[in-house]
Amino acid sequence: MHNESKTAWRQLWAPTLTAAALLSASRAAISVQASGILKQQDWSALWVDASGVFSASLTLALLLALVAAYLSSCCAGRAKLGLLCSLFSLLAFSLFIGSLWPLNSSSFIEAARLGDTQAGLTIFFGAFVTTIALLPTISRRVGRIPAFVAGALMLACLTQQASPSGGTWPGRPNIILVSIDTLRPDHLSCYGYELDTSPNIDRFAEQAVRFNQVFTPYPWTLVSHMSLFTSLNPTAHGVDQGQALAHGIPTLATHLQANGYRTVAILDSVKWLSPGYQFNRGFDSYLQVKGSAENKRKIIDPFLDDLGARPFFLFLHFFDVHSDGKQLPYESAPEDYEQFAGDYQGDFTGCVDGMGCASKLLLALNQKNKKLKGEELDYLIGLYDAGIRTFDREFGLLLQNLEERDLYENSVIALTADHGEAFFEHGFALHGTVFDEVVHIPLIIKTPSVTGDRVENQLLSIIDIAPTLLEYCGITVDGMRGTSFFELIEEPGAASRERPNWVLLEDGRGRWQGIRTERWKALRMENQKWAFFDLKADPNEKKNLLKNGAAPPPEFAPLIEQYEAERAKMLSLRSGRSGGAKLSATEEERAELEGLGYLGEFDD
Repeated sequence: MHNESKTAWRQLWAPTLTAAALLSASRAAISVQASGILKQQDWSALWVDASGVFSASLTLALLLALVAAYLSSCCAGRAKLGLLCSLFSLLAFSLFIGSLWPLNSSSFIEAARLGDTQAGLTIFFGAFVTTIALLPTISRRVGRIPAFVAGALMLACLTQQASPSGGTWPGRPNIILVSIDTLRPDHLSCYGYELDTSPNIDRFAEQAVRFNQVFTPYPWTLVSHMSLFTSLNPTAHGVDQGQALAHGIPTLATHLQANGYRTVAILDSVKWLSPGYQFNRGFDSYLQVKGSAENKRKIIDPFLDDLGARPFFLFLHFFDVHSDGKQLPYESAPEDYEQFAGDYQGDFTGCVDGMGCASKLLLALNQKNKKLKGEELDYLIGLYDAGIRTFDREFGLLLQNLEERDLYENSVIALTADHGEAFFEHGFALHGTVFDEVVHIPLIIKTPSVTGDRVENQLLSIIDIAPTLLEYCGITVDGMRGTSFFELIEEPGAASRERPNWVLLEDGRGRWQGIRTERWKALRMENQKWAFFDLKADPNEKKNLLKNGAAPPPEFAPLIEQYEAERAKMLSLRSGRSGGAKLSATEEERAELEGLGYLGEFDD
């Protein structure tokens, strides 16, 4: 070793070892904080966790740091090697920043504000040690400066690579929320459907908790997803086709982002979920992708490879099961069409002269009070089932990709829908009422602690999902109207916390109003009288107990009083804040939405 190299080595080894120790200590502190041990005050577990992470990280960091420092010192005094080290330094820095940096951050301070403690500490420590080391060498040969920069940045990169990736269990697991637009639970095999529509969802359910009684307040992609994100019913959040979410209302994503989660949404390009309605609030990255689940999976896979070390929240939305705007009301892969609808020999092509095709045809049938019957109705349902099977195949590949990246076991994964779909059970197709076929939704939740399939029959609303996912992350917030059901998943058999024994059914505009318990259901359409159903005796909601002026059962009045009281609370919440931005649709958007069966039911 040349004299200059020996001098450089003596200058480099001490700060390099110090950097290794500091970075390892920061990694240990971050691991303890992320695990939730501090909140539990389990000091024995804290010591085991912190010392284990520190010793493992330090051992690898010391070895790699000494090698990096030695190689860097060998560059001293050699111009060509100095230039090579400069290039290496730039590459290392690019890789380092690219692996850690939130997509929407613009400064180190923004990274810290978003809660990326690991990235922030590593960046600051690396910058600090590098600066201290560079000061005494500024007046020396130029080669030493890039040499140590390379060594310091290499150390930061390698220390980061040695860190655990993603969330931790318990305390801060990764959260993956999957919404399948228009999916009826009673058309999934795991919910008792007689046809094999969902083999991959069924296998997922075998390792999860399946909830049998979950309802959305209103079956519309826009308001239902906003209720999912805000844990507010439609009247409370106030979002409608011409009204965005008001400023100041937090969402599931904003709470997770503020607590250090990387937040990513990959979803369909339908207008109802566009950023204009503020669905992107709280997301580091919000990507709307046109087309099938296969198209979205091609976008999802690279994100799974580039999620970095922070725990993440990934929201995925698929539109494959929803009715289409082309020719057939529901599209599917050819093999699935053949399996579920291939035996149809009739004349129905999906189009009727003067009434349009696909979703537009179904909407026209609704408006004319006409129905499909017999073979044509069976064919329509077969097309829907085929679409479920096509999506299910892609869902299986998604789960496989999570497993291959070691993201499956350490994540809380929830599969649900925004609403169901009607097949003329009450005279209408699509999803414009509040009967159970369109407001009953699936909910299947898998966590690292759940083993084997389990079924829960607790009555729940879609607004209960967000507070439950936040509780898994150790986050408690005010302002959400839903109630967490964490204990139903993690503490089966334990006493459930106090929660409403009813769910609201309403669209936010007063057109549809309703309330449902496990047994009773009251609903009415605008300017019409209340209908009342005994779901135990009449699960298909065919016999209105108030028809022809019949005297209401004693259960009716208290239920209506509960509805009116809750509606008054929602109106009070809404009146205390300014409204969101006003929105309108372009002619092109209106044509696309009409082709999907919208606007005719939702325009004022």
